[in-house]
Amino acid sequence: WRARAFAALNAARGSGIVLAGAQAGPELLAQVHRLNAALGNAGRTVFHTAPVPVLEAEPLDALAEAMRRGEVRILVMLDVNPVYDAPGDLGFRDALARVPLKIHAGLYQDETAFHCDWNLPLAHPLEAWGDARSPDGTVTLVQPTIRPLYDGRSGPEILSILTDAEAKDGAALLDAHWRQAGETDAAWTTRREAFLQAGFLENT
Repeated sequence: WRARAFAALNAARGSGIVLAGAQAGPELLAQVHRLNAALGNAGRTVFHTAPVPVLEAEPLDALAEAMRRGEVRILVMLDVNPVYDAPGDLGFRDALARVPLKIHAGLYQDETAFHCDWNLPLAHPLEAWGDARSPDGTVTLVQPTIRPLYDGRSGPEILSILTDAEAKDGAALLDAHWRQAGETDAAWTTRREAFLQAGFLENT
Protein backbone atom coordinates (compact mmCIF):
# COMPACT_ATOMS: atom_id res chain seq x y z
CA TRP A 1 0.00 0.00 0.00
CA ARG A 2 2.81 2.44 0.93
CA ALA A 3 4.60 1.74 -2.35
CA ARG A 4 1.44 2.34 -4.37
CA ALA A 5 0.64 5.53 -2.43
CA PHE A 6 4.18 6.84 -2.95
CA ALA A 7 4.03 6.02 -6.69
CA ALA A 8 0.71 7.84 -7.04
CA LEU A 9 1.96 10.92 -5.16
CA ASN A 10 5.23 10.92 -7.08
CA ALA A 11 3.33 10.75 -10.39
CA ALA A 12 1.20 13.72 -9.29
CA ARG A 13 4.09 15.99 -8.24
CA GLY A 14 2.86 19.55 -7.83
CA SER A 15 -0.79 18.56 -8.13
CA GLY A 16 -1.19 16.19 -5.17
CA ILE A 17 -1.46 16.84 -1.47
CA VAL A 18 -0.60 15.08 1.80
CA LEU A 19 -2.79 15.94 4.80
CA ALA A 20 -2.82 15.18 8.51
CA GLY A 21 -5.82 15.36 10.81
CA ALA A 22 -6.47 18.39 13.00
CA GLN A 23 -5.43 16.40 16.09
CA ALA A 24 -2.05 15.35 14.65
CA GLY A 25 1.00 16.09 16.79
CA PRO A 26 3.82 18.48 15.79
CA GLU A 27 6.15 15.70 14.62
CA LEU A 28 3.58 14.29 12.19
CA LEU A 29 2.67 17.77 10.95
CA ALA A 30 6.36 18.50 10.31
CA GLN A 31 6.67 15.27 8.29
CA VAL A 32 3.59 16.23 6.25
CA HIS A 33 5.12 19.65 5.49
CA ARG A 34 8.39 18.02 4.41
CA LEU A 35 6.54 15.55 2.17
CA ASN A 36 4.53 18.30 0.48
CA ALA A 37 7.70 20.33 -0.08
CA ALA A 38 9.56 17.31 -1.50
CA LEU A 39 6.65 16.54 -3.82
CA GLY A 40 6.55 20.11 -5.15
CA ASN A 41 3.10 20.78 -3.69
CA ALA A 42 4.07 23.83 -1.64
CA GLY A 43 2.82 26.96 -3.38
CA ARG A 44 0.69 24.94 -5.82
CA THR A 45 -1.80 22.81 -3.89
CA VAL A 46 -0.55 23.76 -0.40
CA PHE A 47 -0.52 27.41 0.66
CA HIS A 48 0.88 28.56 3.98
CA THR A 49 -0.79 31.50 5.67
CA ALA A 50 -0.04 33.38 8.84
CA PRO A 51 -2.06 32.03 11.78
CA VAL A 52 -5.24 33.89 12.65
CA PRO A 53 -4.46 36.08 15.68
CA VAL A 54 -6.23 34.96 18.84
CA LEU A 55 -7.14 37.53 21.46
CA GLU A 56 -5.70 36.38 24.77
CA ALA A 57 -8.08 36.95 27.68
CA GLU A 58 -7.34 37.13 31.37
CA PRO A 59 -7.91 33.73 33.03
CA LEU A 60 -11.35 33.21 34.53
CA ASP A 61 -9.89 32.44 37.96
CA ALA A 62 -8.31 35.94 38.05
CA LEU A 63 -11.74 37.46 37.40
CA ALA A 64 -13.38 35.33 40.10
CA GLU A 65 -10.68 36.35 42.59
CA ALA A 66 -11.14 40.06 41.74
CA MET A 67 -14.90 39.63 42.21
CA ARG A 68 -14.36 38.06 45.64
CA ARG A 69 -12.12 40.97 46.65
CA GLY A 70 -14.88 43.44 45.68
CA GLU A 71 -12.82 44.97 42.86
CA VAL A 72 -15.46 44.35 40.17
CA ARG A 73 -18.29 46.88 40.39
CA ILE A 74 -20.04 46.04 37.10
CA LEU A 75 -19.84 42.77 35.20
CA VAL A 76 -21.28 42.43 31.70
CA MET A 77 -21.56 38.85 30.39
CA LEU A 78 -22.31 38.46 26.69
CA ASP A 79 -23.61 35.07 25.52
CA VAL A 80 -21.81 33.11 28.25
CA ASN A 81 -23.04 31.00 31.17
CA PRO A 82 -20.18 30.88 33.70
CA VAL A 83 -22.42 29.93 36.64
CA TYR A 84 -23.00 26.65 34.79
CA ASP A 85 -19.80 26.32 32.70
CA ALA A 86 -17.04 27.50 35.05
CA PRO A 87 -15.14 24.82 37.00
CA GLY A 88 -16.90 24.08 40.29
CA ASP A 89 -13.85 24.81 42.45
CA LEU A 90 -13.78 28.37 41.08
CA GLY A 91 -16.85 29.31 43.13
CA PHE A 92 -18.04 31.64 40.37
CA ARG A 93 -21.65 31.88 41.60
CA ASP A 94 -20.59 32.93 45.11
CA ALA A 95 -18.09 35.43 43.67
CA LEU A 96 -20.80 36.82 41.37
CA ALA A 97 -22.97 37.60 44.40
CA ARG A 98 -20.31 40.15 45.50
CA VAL A 99 -20.65 42.21 42.27
CA PRO A 100 -23.06 45.16 42.77
CA LEU A 101 -24.30 45.27 39.15
CA LYS A 102 -24.50 42.12 37.07
CA ILE A 103 -25.71 42.31 33.44
CA HIS A 104 -26.33 39.23 31.33
CA ALA A 105 -27.12 39.12 27.59
CA GLY A 106 -28.16 35.83 26.10
CA LEU A 107 -30.67 33.90 24.06
CA TYR A 108 -32.00 32.10 27.14
CA GLN A 109 -32.77 32.64 30.81
CA ASP A 110 -29.97 30.30 31.84
CA GLU A 111 -28.27 29.65 35.19
CA THR A 112 -26.19 32.84 34.99
CA ALA A 113 -29.22 34.94 34.02
CA PHE A 114 -31.00 33.90 37.25
CA HIS A 115 -28.19 35.45 39.31
CA CYS A 116 -28.06 38.78 37.42
CA ASP A 117 -29.71 42.15 38.00
CA TRP A 118 -30.38 42.77 34.29
CA ASN A 119 -31.09 40.33 31.48
CA LEU A 120 -30.85 41.63 27.92
CA PRO A 121 -32.26 39.72 24.94
CA LEU A 122 -29.39 38.81 22.62
CA ALA A 123 -30.02 38.73 18.89
CA HIS A 124 -29.76 35.29 17.32
CA PRO A 125 -26.89 34.96 14.77
CA LEU A 126 -29.54 34.83 12.02
CA GLU A 127 -30.69 38.30 13.19
CA ALA A 128 -27.27 39.95 13.39
CA TRP A 129 -24.57 41.64 11.32
CA GLY A 130 -20.93 40.76 11.80
CA ASP A 131 -17.83 39.17 10.38
CA ALA A 132 -15.62 36.22 11.21
CA ARG A 133 -12.42 34.53 10.13
CA SER A 134 -12.21 30.96 8.89
CA PRO A 135 -9.19 28.87 9.98
CA ASP A 136 -7.28 29.86 6.81
CA GLY A 137 -7.75 33.55 7.62
CA THR A 138 -10.45 34.35 5.05
CA VAL A 139 -12.83 37.03 6.30
CA THR A 140 -16.44 35.92 6.00
CA LEU A 141 -19.60 37.94 6.37
CA VAL A 142 -22.38 37.38 8.87
CA GLN A 143 -25.57 39.04 7.70
CA PRO A 144 -29.09 38.81 9.09
CA THR A 145 -31.76 36.78 7.35
CA ILE A 146 -34.59 38.25 9.47
CA ARG A 147 -35.19 41.26 11.71
CA PRO A 148 -34.84 40.53 15.45
CA LEU A 149 -38.01 38.84 16.69
CA TYR A 150 -37.68 40.02 20.31
CA ASP A 151 -35.87 43.36 19.92
CA GLY A 152 -32.58 41.65 20.71
CA ARG A 153 -29.21 43.19 19.97
CA SER A 154 -25.95 41.51 19.00
CA GLY A 155 -22.92 41.50 21.29
CA PRO A 156 -21.17 44.33 19.37
CA GLU A 157 -24.38 46.41 19.45
CA ILE A 158 -24.64 45.97 23.23
CA LEU A 159 -21.01 47.01 23.61
CA SER A 160 -21.74 50.05 21.43
CA ILE A 161 -24.62 51.04 23.75
CA LEU A 162 -22.26 50.80 26.73
CA THR A 163 -19.21 52.53 25.23
CA ASP A 164 -20.15 54.85 22.33
CA ALA A 165 -21.53 58.36 22.73
CA GLU A 166 -24.19 57.36 20.20
CA ALA A 167 -25.08 53.68 19.88
CA LYS A 168 -24.65 52.15 16.42
CA ASP A 169 -26.46 49.24 14.81
CA GLY A 170 -24.65 46.14 13.55
CA ALA A 171 -24.38 47.25 9.91
CA ALA A 172 -22.90 50.63 10.94
CA LEU A 173 -20.41 48.90 13.28
CA LEU A 174 -19.34 46.56 10.46
CA ASP A 175 -18.84 49.50 8.07
CA ALA A 176 -16.94 51.51 10.69
CA HIS A 177 -14.62 48.57 11.41
CA TRP A 178 -13.69 48.02 7.77
CA ARG A 179 -13.21 51.73 7.11
CA GLN A 180 -10.82 51.82 10.08
CA ALA A 181 -9.02 48.83 8.59
CA GLY A 182 -7.76 51.09 5.79
CA GLU A 183 -10.67 51.26 3.36
CA THR A 184 -11.70 54.69 2.04
CA ASP A 185 -15.44 55.39 1.98
CA ALA A 186 -15.62 54.99 -1.80
CA ALA A 187 -13.45 51.84 -1.85
CA TRP A 188 -15.41 50.24 0.98
CA THR A 189 -18.79 51.07 -0.61
CA THR A 190 -17.69 49.24 -3.78
CA ARG A 191 -16.08 46.36 -1.90
CA ARG A 192 -19.04 46.04 0.47
CA GLU A 193 -21.37 45.11 -2.39
CA ALA A 194 -19.00 42.33 -3.49
CA PHE A 195 -18.66 41.27 0.17
CA LEU A 196 -22.46 41.02 0.51
CA GLN A 197 -22.85 39.03 -2.70
CA ALA A 198 -19.93 36.62 -2.20
CA GLY A 199 -20.13 36.27 1.59
CA PHE A 200 -16.35 36.65 1.98
CA LEU A 201 -13.58 39.15 1.24
CA GLU A 202 -11.04 38.05 -1.33
CA ASN A 203 -7.33 38.04 -0.47
CA THR A 204 -7.86 38.29 3.28
